[in-house]
Amino acid sequence: TYSEHMAWFERYGLFNEYFSRLGYLIAESRNEVNVLLLHPIKSAYLTFDRDDDFESIKTLELSFKELIDRFSREQIPHHYGDENLMARHGSVKNGKLTVGNYAYEFVVLPEAEGMDKTTLALLGEFVKQGGKLVLAGEKPKYLEGEPYAFDEIYATATEEDIVASLPYTITPHVQGVYSAYRKGKTGDFLYIVNVSGGNVCLTVRCPSRYPVLLDLDTLETSVPDTKEGNVLLTLADGGSAI
Repeated sequence: TYSEHMAWFERYGLFNEYFSRLGYLIAESRNEVNVLLLHPIKSAYLTFDRDDDFESIKTLELSFKELIDRFSREQIPHHYGDENLMARHGSVKNGKLTVGNYAYEFVVLPEAEGMDKTTLALLGEFVKQGGKLVLAGEKPKYLEGEPYAFDEIYATATEEDIVASLPYTITPHVQGVYSAYRKGKTGDFLYIVNVSGGNVCLTVRCPSRYPVLLDLDTLETSVPDTKEGNVLLTLADGGSAI
C-alpha cells in the first residue's frame, strides 16, 4: 500500500520529486521526429486467417518487428503512420508529409501487402514534390484489395540517409537503449534510457558543443566526460541520463 507501512516510505518524497521533474521536462517539450513509418496493420487485416492464427501473419509481423528493432538500435526516432488518420489529417507541402502537428522529411514504407487509395495519393504527391521515401521491403501488391503496380511511388532515399540526417548518434547500437531528443521552454535535451538488461558504455555525439548532465535528484548540472567532442556515458540497467 502507499502508506507508512511501505519499507521505503521515508524516501517516497524523493521518488515523487524525481518523476515529477522528469514528467515536467517531457510534458513541456516536443519530441523531435522527422520520420513517419507506415504501419502495416491493414495488411494484417488482409492476410489474417483465424484458422492459421499467427502463422497467417507471421512473415509480416517478423518483418515489421525486425525493422522497428533496427530503428531502435540505430536511435532513429519515428512515428507510426495510421492510414485512416493520414486520410483525415494528412497533406503534402514543400516536400514534407504533414500529419497533425508534425511535418516529416522521411517516410518509410515497410513490407506490406496492401495500401489505401488515400495513402497512395499522399505518397505519390510526396514523391512528386521531392519527398524522401524509403522502401524497407517490396512494394505492396494490392490497392484496397485489387492488384496494382504502384508505379507512382519509388525509393528516393535510404535508411543511411535517415541516419546521416540525425542531430545526434549513440554508439554502440544496443537493443534496449532508447533515446529522445526534445525541445522546449526549459531548453533542448537528450533523454537516454537503458533497459537492455545490463550495464552499457555509450558514446554520444550531441548537437550541442557544450553539453551538461542534469541530475534530477538535486537539479544540479555537471560537465560529462568527453572524448574527441563526444560524451561518454556509463548507464546501469534501468539507468538514464539527461
